[in-house]
Formats: sequence, structure tokens, C-alpha cells
Amino acid sequence: PTPAAAVVGEEDGEASVEEGKKVVVTPKKLTAYLGRPKYPAERMYKQAPRGVATGLAWTSMGGATLYIEAMTLGPAAKEPEKNVRGFKATGQMGDVMKESVDIAYSYACDWLAKHEEQNEFMLRQHLHVHIPEGATPKDGPSAGVTLVTAMLSQ
Repeated sequence: PTPAAAVVGEEDGEASVEEGKKVVVTPKKLTAYLGRPKYPAERMYKQAPRGVATGLAWTSMGGATLYIEAMTLGPAAKEPEKNVRGFKATGQMGDVMKESVDIAYSYACDWLAKHEEQNEFMLRQHLHVHIPEGATPKDGPSAGVTLVTAMLSQ
């Protein structure tokens, strides 16, 4: 049956509701009424774990949330030739987004040095910053706060 037919139980697609009857839409019945969602619900954290920050992204469908993840790779002294600046970034990023990651890292290092002089976290760790969401290209200058938050929350 069509989604509309599922509401009233008709098979011909010409669904109608008798006058005086009401249709109660419940979360359990929503898929039967409307069909499968065109865009599946995104995985959302109830509370983001350490190193994960939630950002917003522009899409042709209006927008979406995305997670920026940062994790430590161990002391920077282990592989100084591979990660001179102390981080690597992965994910499908455009040039502007790559620049945003560079600037966010520099800002996070500077902020930590000014506000917590004894904290050498950024000097002693390699960070891996990942921007997931599969093959969706990400480009834009507005991710800085989210990037810094992910890096410093690690």
C-alpha cells in the first residue's frame, strides 16, 4: 500500500479519512505513514567524548551537524620528521578547510601557552584531527571554533 493508504488502510492510493475520525500520528507509525526517511538520522552523542566537538555544515539540503575528532598519537619526539607541526589532519577537506585546521592548531597552541603556561600538552603530543562524514567534501572558514575545541578537549 502507499504511505497514505497505510494511514486509512486503503489499497488504491485514494486515501481519505471519514469525517469525525481522527488519525493519531505516533513515532512508531510515522514510517508507515510517510515511508522511509529520505535522509537517515545522524548519529548524535548525548555527551561528546573527550576530543570530539560538534560543528555545523552547510549542505544543499540546508545543513547538517558534523563531528570533528582529535586524538593523541603519542609524544612528538617519537616521529618529529613525520609531523613537524605536531598534528595531522584527515578527512575529505577542501583547501580552505585545510587552512582552517592549520590556523586552529596554531591558535590552540598559542592560547594554551598564554593561559596555561605550565601545560605542555600541545608541545609534547602529536594530534590526529579527523573530520568524518564519508566522502562528503568539507570546505569553509567557519570551523575554527569547533576545531580548537576538539583539539583542546583532548
